[in-house]
Amino acid sequence: MRPLRRQKMQEAIRELVSTVIHRELKDPRVGFTTITKVEMTPDGRSVKVFFSVMGAAEQVQQTIEGLTKAQGFLQKRVAEYLQMRFAPRLQIVYDDSLEKAMQVQQLLRRLEEENESHPPDPASPDH
Repeated sequence: MRPLRRQKMQEAIRELVSTVIHRELKDPRVGFTTITKVEMTPDGRSVKVFFSVMGAAEQVQQTIEGLTKAQGFLQKRVAEYLQMRFAPRLQIVYDDSLEKAMQVQQLLRRLEEENESHPPDPASPDH
């Protein structure tokens, strides 16, 4: 599959899976979930669907369980929508990049607060 076609397919799958999760999936374990990206293998037979969810670790685990259980349903909907000869195998993957970004932001804020409360000494050899 050509890279541009694969990129368009990935975006179509991302939008479809997101819509199906929010409109059709009835599992109460699946909270407010965002599909962050989709990666398709060059042959189109396997797709990784990355998602994030706001909440504590327990909410994340429940969402993983709910989406894993719905994997077959999502796979079927993708195959129907894209009218593909074969259904690509979906793999649901938790994307913790938002969580990591928030942790980095908190660390930077903490460092900034420490610098404001302890200004550098102008007589210090470092300045």
